[in-house]
Amino acid sequence: STSIKLEELSHLLINRDVVVKNDFEVEDDKKIVVITGPNAGGKTVLIKAISLACYLNQRGYLVPAKKAELKTFSSIEFIAGDGQSIMDNLSTFSGHIVEINNSLSKIDKDSLFVVDEIGQGTSPLDGEAIGNAVIDYLESVGCYGILTSHYEKKKKKAIRDDEVEVGAMIFDEDTIKPTFKYKRGLIGRSYALEVAKNLHMKEEI
Repeated sequence: STSIKLEELSHLLINRDVVVKNDFEVEDDKKIVVITGPNAGGKTVLIKAISLACYLNQRGYLVPAKKAELKTFSSIEFIAGDGQSIMDNLSTFSGHIVEINNSLSKIDKDSLFVVDEIGQGTSPLDGEAIGNAVIDYLESVGCYGILTSHYEKKKKKAIRDDEVEVGAMIFDEDTIKPTFKYKRGLIGRSYALEVAKNLHMKEEI
């Protein structure tokens, strides 16, 4: 295939009695997807599940989905978590940039580049600028990219850019809780204050 199409995708390490399954699709005319939505809403789990499905497919294994149509990638680059290192004298931000640089040096038009919270660890304005510039670079390479973000300018770029697809994890405003469901074509809010309240942040704060 020249696209990524996963129907009822789930993550292998989540109990099958409670796991939330999602459909995810990337067409070859819009190879880059920016995923937004609430904190603790499932963005990281979703991109891990997608990446894992692609890795399994590359190795000839069945993938955890009802139906899968996947491209064979020349390389799969995945960046998530905190890359800081005392031993290497790297802060959260500098570790993040080193990982991005290393991954970008390995990609071509047949690669999959996945980053969780691109531009993290620095001021929002600078993080947004870096994230948007990376999207432009991915477009110039012609590869597939999946990025998550809370940054507003990243959301605006994704909406306006004809080569970028948007998607969001859905938040239930009635229950004030994430649903862990992904919906294509939407931009999501972060719901940071609501999530903080659910996690029992002191009311006076």
